[in-house]
Amino acid sequence: MVYAQDDSTVIKAFLSAKKEIDRLNQMMSDYLPESELNLLSLSSGTDTWIKVSDELWEIMALSKKIAKKSKGDFDPTIGPLSRLWRRAIRRQEIPDPAKINEALSQVDYRLIKMNTSQKEILLKEKNMKLDLGELPKGMRWTLYLRFFSILVCKLSLLMERRFAAGRSSQRPERLECGSVRVR
Repeated sequence: MVYAQDDSTVIKAFLSAKKEIDRLNQMMSDYLPESELNLLSLSSGTDTWIKVSDELWEIMALSKKIAKKSKGDFDPTIGPLSRLWRRAIRRQEIPDPAKINEALSQVDYRLIKMNTSQKEILLKEKNMKLDLGELPKGMRWTLYLRFFSILVCKLSLLMERRFAAGRSSQRPERLECGSVRVR
């Protein structure tokens, strides 16, 4: 339960969080043609370093680290296979083995080069397609929790002040600022 002076405070908080989620989706979606992630994919094989936003840099660095630790079981360059299987599911057919092999030849996280000092990324081979899977969703949930932790803290302090000033007869539950519990 969230306490606020009025419904508009809560609505503003939710709309602010939704705006941030939409911004991240616009950046990291492999479904949206104009997303920053897809624009980066379009640069593959051009031998061009692409400067990326801080958020995309952070998630690309994390995805490459996970790919290395998993020995490629997670691979952010899985896009060609993802696209092939999405199409197969829509058409309710198994992809041709030759098409699967062709897509597999375009998947290799080691072909992602990262220039740390400039926050630039180079995709070495042509037709590489990035697909970050569930990583952006995890990032969005982390931001949601961080945002609502701050909101809950501020609202708790506001309610405590209202109680202390005699403007509220109900003492609010005391919360530790910065902590969010999910039940």
